[in-house]
Amino acid sequence: ACFNYATFEGETQFINTFFKVRANFQNATFENNACNTFFDSANFDGYTEFYYAKFKCDSYFRNATFNDQAFFGGATFNGRSDFGEATFKKGAHFGINSFLNNANFFMSKFEKSQIFSGELFKQEVDFSNIQCPENIRFEGVNLSEATFTDTDLRKIEFVNCTWKRYITWQLIWLWTKCLSFPLKWIWCKLVRISLNIKSIKLINIIFNLDILINYFGRDALYEDGLLDFRKYQINIDKERKKTRDKKIISQYRLLKEQAISKHDQQSVSKWHYAEKDLERKDNNWFFRIVNVSTLYWLSSGYGERPVRAGIFLGFLIIIFSFFLESAGLKPLNCGIPKISLFNNIILTVLQNAIYYKEPDYVPVGLLGKWIILLIKTIIPLQFTLLAFAVRNKFRR
Repeated sequence: ACFNYATFEGETQFINTFFKVRANFQNATFENNACNTFFDSANFDGYTEFYYAKFKCDSYFRNATFNDQAFFGGATFNGRSDFGEATFKKGAHFGINSFLNNANFFMSKFEKSQIFSGELFKQEVDFSNIQCPENIRFEGVNLSEATFTDTDLRKIEFVNCTWKRYITWQLIWLWTKCLSFPLKWIWCKLVRISLNIKSIKLINIIFNLDILINYFGRDALYEDGLLDFRKYQINIDKERKKTRDKKIISQYRLLKEQAISKHDQQSVSKWHYAEKDLERKDNNWFFRIVNVSTLYWLSSGYGERPVRAGIFLGFLIIIFSFFLESAGLKPLNCGIPKISLFNNIILTVLQNAIYYKEPDYVPVGLLGKWIILLIKTIIPLQFTLLAFAVRNKFRR
């Protein structure tokens, strides 16, 4: 069948059509936006060619079977395209900028190795529950709006793909709130002026949103961020959300296993962080706050964020310095001058943190001794988390 350069202006139906030999639709145009193109349950027995075809309407290939190679190079789908439950027995080839609208490959079956490369998808694409006995490779593809629910991601290879960036706004809020007080205190100690805490409004600093998301955000599957956003917009059943979260967590775990098998340590770090982050958020607000995983996230990003671990270590040193000064310190020996500088307080904290035999200053009362005990416990632990995060960073 040859339809080279043909123009279909009305509704086009090839439902249940059997193309016994080569089907050629090169440079064909399916024109009318008000009418659709149907290839549902069509059987393409020979080569199928849609080179540079233009689908200006919605196109449906549901349950279609491509027994030989299917070529869609240069084809443009302006409307929605549906390849749900289609079978590609010898692979399909799609060109750059093919899908300008939503695309659906739900329950499609790819019996041979398949490569998706280039900027294929401009909007949502559904690869849920696809079957792939052999590997599928996505190379340089924008997957920021791609869904892979119930698909075995261990059989899919992702190379230089673009994922949705998910921003944890709680992290920004916590840092701005937590840092406002110690910054005020340091400012007052060093500059020796009183400062109203309300004048420090870090939350009002104008950030470049793209830089903020790239720095603080994480790569995520499309359904992860979408679900988190929608739960604030509509009433989602809690059990349904928990079930969906478990599926997404399982997908992250599969992505991590696939990255481990490929020795892609950078992706291992990325998907490990995403898995742990969603597990933490799966708890309600109370258990999320008291959960150990929240401290693990805040202090080192699950062992994957060395910069965060270093900042948190410095934050602890400053806080404990403030507590020690409030509790009171005295010189260990008569020859040591009385404590007067902020540097001496920090030095005392560090000396206790590394179990220095005889610190220059000791606490005056029982409260100070309890603070020293916390310093000797918490700061070495945080330093260990920092070392662990640095190790993961350079190993990967």
